[in-house]
Amino acid sequence: MWNKIMPNKQEQAVADGSIALQADQIKDVIINNGVQIADIIPICRQIYDLNFPRLREEAARVALENVNSFSTALQASLSQNIEGVLLEKLADPDMQFCLNQSLQLVARHGEKIKPELLINLIQAKMAEDTNDFQNLICNQAINVLDKITIKHLHLIFFVGLVNNSLPHISLGHGALDVDDSFLIDIIKKIDKLFCNFYSKFDRCLELEYSDSKYLESLGIFNYDNMPFSYSSFDILHSKLGNGILINGKKIKDTYLKEIVEKNSVKYFECLNLYNKIFKHNHVSLSFVGDAIMRSYLNGDSLSI
Repeated sequence: MWNKIMPNKQEQAVADGSIALQADQIKDVIINNGVQIADIIPICRQIYDLNFPRLREEAARVALENVNSFSTALQASLSQNIEGVLLEKLADPDMQFCLNQSLQLVARHGEKIKPELLINLIQAKMAEDTNDFQNLICNQAINVLDKITIKHLHLIFFVGLVNNSLPHISLGHGALDVDDSFLIDIIKKIDKLFCNFYSKFDRCLELEYSDSKYLESLGIFNYDNMPFSYSSFDILHSKLGNGILINGKKIKDTYLKEIVEKNSVKYFECLNLYNKIFKHNHVSLSFVGDAIMRSYLNGDSLSI
């Protein structure tokens, strides 16, 4: 169930004779326990009607189209995942504030805000097993979505892919002694992952170091500010080089780089791109960055 709060009628005249709405006119829709999936669209519409300032006709039409499209997609997504979410969380003030904030972002920015990310983050907040810390991270992720471009989103995913697309090898009590074919097979599997997801990060190819530092300032990236130079191939070598022996010998950096170059379509290119963008610094995703990346991944797996 939900109730409509009528907006405060305070208005302020401006020089051109139009009306400016004062800040205290912004109100919430009260959502009580017992809300149903079918209530999602009218709730979103009421939040829009109550909270968005008066717009010129064309701007209002576009904003309302954005809200209608988002609310329909949100309802459909919640319906598909109904067993994993708690609808009663919509009665929580934090959840109502989040929904209000999300609708304002969608109304203003439309597809530029990547509405599917908002929907995935809202679902994460409504998940039955989401704890207070995870809820806080989702809130922070939503707060920065209007501050990043699609190219930044691609860069976030790119960092997550480079750092997480490594094999989990059970070594037992010692190093695994194998031949070249074992290592080549691993590299080809990683490369296939990069080829499959290439369209999700290809636009970050145009970005520079300054873009990555901007994402650091938003709390999305963590820079490991070590005094020495760091190569993306070190990520791979630190995982494989100490745990695998090739014909009884440790893997050398130069040999590993050669194997990657000869047996990949995209992986070698991407590791070099990592070095170029981050100027041989090691970069990882913060909790907020990881939440954005996983929302963008939308259930796809990075496992090889």
